[in-house]
Amino acid sequence: MELLHSSALCVARFHRCSGGRSQDFGFFQQRQRSQVRQFPWLAANAAAPSRPAPVKPDFFDNDDSEEDEEDQRQRRKAGELDWATRARELAIQDMSFRNFTDEDFQALLPPHLRISKKKAKKKKKTRAKQEGAEAALQLEESRSAIKTKKKKDKDDDASSLQAANDTTPVDPKKLKALAKRFNAHRERYMNIEQSYSDSEGDEGEEELTTELTVVYGERREEGGGEESDDGEELPAALKDPRLLEIRLNQDLVDSRDVEEVLETIERVKGRFRLSSINVATALHRIAKHMVTLSMSETRRLKYARQCDVAELVASAMELLPECNAQGVSNIAWAISKIGGHLLYRGEMEIIARAALAKVDEFNPQNIANVAGAFASMQHSSPALFEKLMDAASRVPKEFRAQELAQLLWSFACMAQPLDSFLDSLDAALQQEQGSLELGEEQFQEESFPGKLSIEQLSSIAWSYAVLGQLQRPFFAHVCKEILAFEQDASLGQHKHMLQLTQLYQVVLALKWEGNHLELALGDRIEKLAAGAWEKERSSRKSTSFLQKDIERFLVCTGRQWIPEYVDADYSLDFAMKGGKVAIEVNGPSHFARNTGDLLGHTVLKHRLLEAAGWKIISASYAEWENLQGESEHVDFIQKLVAPHIRQIEQANERAV
Repeated sequence: MELLHSSALCVARFHRCSGGRSQDFGFFQQRQRSQVRQFPWLAANAAAPSRPAPVKPDFFDNDDSEEDEEDQRQRRKAGELDWATRARELAIQDMSFRNFTDEDFQALLPPHLRISKKKAKKKKKTRAKQEGAEAALQLEESRSAIKTKKKKDKDDDASSLQAANDTTPVDPKKLKALAKRFNAHRERYMNIEQSYSDSEGDEGEEELTTELTVVYGERREEGGGEESDDGEELPAALKDPRLLEIRLNQDLVDSRDVEEVLETIERVKGRFRLSSINVATALHRIAKHMVTLSMSETRRLKYARQCDVAELVASAMELLPECNAQGVSNIAWAISKIGGHLLYRGEMEIIARAALAKVDEFNPQNIANVAGAFASMQHSSPALFEKLMDAASRVPKEFRAQELAQLLWSFACMAQPLDSFLDSLDAALQQEQGSLELGEEQFQEESFPGKLSIEQLSSIAWSYAVLGQLQRPFFAHVCKEILAFEQDASLGQHKHMLQLTQLYQVVLALKWEGNHLELALGDRIEKLAAGAWEKERSSRKSTSFLQKDIERFLVCTGRQWIPEYVDADYSLDFAMKGGKVAIEVNGPSHFARNTGDLLGHTVLKHRLLEAAGWKIISASYAEWENLQGESEHVDFIQKLVAPHIRQIEQANERAV
């Protein structure tokens, strides 16, 4: 009983020193039994002084930190520690045996000494953040070490290959046979066609890699390359620079990202001159990685402005005369993917001249890729497109579905004539129908033009609408093929928004220009296309600064103009009230960047609006920006609008 009384007294004094409100010692004497029931472990600890030294938890790190453990041990032996310190140590000792958590310690403390949940959560979050940062640093260091080791191994391989000696005698017959075999592989390597589509391009690269590996392995087995198995140095007759070119090409094909392509080029820079094949392959791989990763235009332009890429593009322009037809096609496609429609205006002119020189050697894939490169960059070259049309007209049945869709889209996008090729398509289609003795709706995948996807069909149909060739038999065949997708459940998904907007423009073209043809795309497809068109049009409702600037000067015409007027399912920038006269403000996106010719989508819009009875006045941004002062702007507006206003007034007078 005496022990319980002393334990309760310790607790009472400890609570009072910690800020307890009651200062009356008699109050704790009256509640000693309840205190013992609440803290029964105090009595147990007092009866077990032989336990090991108490382990101090983190929560009490700041209490009594001035005395070290040795001083406390000596003072304990001398009996200098007061009863409160001893009671607390006994309590901590028992808590350590019971595996108390921080929450348990918090519950035993008075309210004003407890750590809030908010602070505890913040402390835990800070600790987790520090641990995550340390783990990320370790991961980055390990990756850097692996990358450095791989680069060192490749450098060692190239150095050992260049350090091969030419003093070892070789059997002349074996050397002659090996040289003949190598030249055969080299010739085939020069003529391999690397496709730009995902499937075709990867297959061509795998075939090339396999063949070069076989050649290189045979050369090493026969005594060519670095060192033979017996340690003897190998002859210089087999250390041809073309072998380094082949190995470099293989490394470029095996690259996993843009950075690795640039590192590979940097590793061999200065050792030997890059060939046209190496440069074309490097640019192709850079562009391929950008397309595979769906890299944004901002990131592509960031890479395009780097010194390594700029030097590579400059080398490509210098080596273009040495490239074959496939090399020119490769470089044109890569430049269009890296620079988009903002860069490489001068480079595209150089590519156009090189393509004109090689156009007779182009196959259907080369024709489609070169035309697609110029169209995606909005770079006009009428002479080149005319030659491409002639080359395509000679081999219409050799075009695969993707190549056919790309070629037609390219010519429609640049609003370039394609009459002779369309004639050849109609003739090939009729010949195929006659030879197979099938109806117009029965086409096998092996027959011309093969099985077309909805993406390809919508692109082809849109191209015919832009070119104004709705009366063609091939267009009628495309419309029937589109009807087969009317019950396709995936057609209404977001991924087909572009195809649906293209198809709705085809619907408008059939309505205003081809109503007599009695062609239709199906009720469901037309409904889905109308919804997609309306959604896209509403998302683009914004007035440009050029439109606002022109609107200020329309007052001088003496007529009232309605901005963003909708008719014939098109939005007109300004429509005259009381007359079907509209002003279309055309910014840079409506013109080819080098010639100022209207692009295909703008040509189609103006033509359909005119078919609906509108008089279209085109205000070019280039002409407007060259004007100076308000007087010139007023004169410009009056000259544009005055002839049409006079025609309306004369028509009204005749009607009266």
